[in-house]
Amino acid sequence: MKVYLDHHSTTPCDPRVVRAMEPYFYDCFGNPSAVHAMGDDARDAIENAREQVAHLINADCDKVFFTSGATASNNIILQGLLLKCRRILGPTKSVDIISSKIEHISVLKCLQEMRYRDEVNHNTIYLDVNEDGNIDLEKLDSVLEKSIDTLVVSIMAANNEIGTINDIAAVGALCKKHNVFFHTDATQAIGKVDIDVDQMNIDALSLSGHKIYGPKGIGAIYIKNSNKILPLINGGYQETVTSGTVNVPGAVGLGKACDILKAESKEENKRIYMLRNKLLDNLQNSIDGIIINGTMKNRLPNNLNIAIKGIKAEALVLGMDDVIVSSGSSCSARSPKASHVIEALNLEDAECAIRLSLGRWTTEQEIEYASNRIISIVRSIRGN
Repeated sequence: MKVYLDHHSTTPCDPRVVRAMEPYFYDCFGNPSAVHAMGDDARDAIENAREQVAHLINADCDKVFFTSGATASNNIILQGLLLKCRRILGPTKSVDIISSKIEHISVLKCLQEMRYRDEVNHNTIYLDVNEDGNIDLEKLDSVLEKSIDTLVVSIMAANNEIGTINDIAAVGALCKKHNVFFHTDATQAIGKVDIDVDQMNIDALSLSGHKIYGPKGIGAIYIKNSNKILPLINGGYQETVTSGTVNVPGAVGLGKACDILKAESKEENKRIYMLRNKLLDNLQNSIDGIIINGTMKNRLPNNLNIAIKGIKAEALVLGMDDVIVSSGSSCSARSPKASHVIEALNLEDAECAIRLSLGRWTTEQEIEYASNRIISIVRSIRGN
């Protein structure tokens, strides 16, 4: 048996998604920018997919744009905001950007890289997180109060390693109070946390298809006012935000994945939540020294991030070719350094942290098998 417990990294494509995509590889392969019948069919498919994505987050469909994934979405939004700022205010005007220390690497690296360019003068304030992995809302309010030149607050909806869910409605309320643009990377939260961009005062949101049983290479941006950003690529369809021929099969697949989540996610999350807790119970009942990283009270239902005292994550990850787990984000998994998320929690056993993430087709039998394999390897390493 092979058990896949790395759904935060990527998910298998739902067969219903694949079936929805298939016609757009062969029969309806027209360019959506073309002014003929096949172009019209492709454009209609894109517009339908746009509506499906928008429906999931209660957005207006004309405010949803397709990208190659969440990494592209994050960069398009953050760099686009900075470039537009320079065009309006000039390169000498300094602005603040507020984010957190446990954002996805695509946000952190983007902000870091922009500091070395001449496009705009800016200062990034990285908020600390508590032991649960949450930012301090009072601290955010205080920072916003002191900074009259904050360009954007970028706080993820849910963390991709420890599964912590942020109160993005409260963050949005603070941003509205201080009249500051609010961006959230909702990649891991989509389908697991109810998101309403209007009620939560979200100005921009990023998401990705392959995290929600859709295809790889497709993502989306919601942006309330596209005039706020400057496109990074110009010349083509969707040029108000990003340009180039839209990946029609990918967009159709993303739309279908969102449609399935809208209809089924509540029941699905309940089942996964029970299996996640069963996995934790199995491990805690048989292994001493388990530390839960983050909180269990406000956590994604499919996420479990633990450290087992004395057992390095590498030993577990590489020691099980039949149970697939990870030691952190796939985007930084090959780095020899400890996860920046785990380090931000100030844990003593950072090198022991492993991430287990369940999915749509995870079964109770697989949970029992994975539990027994982990328990067996830990006992073997400990010599008992």
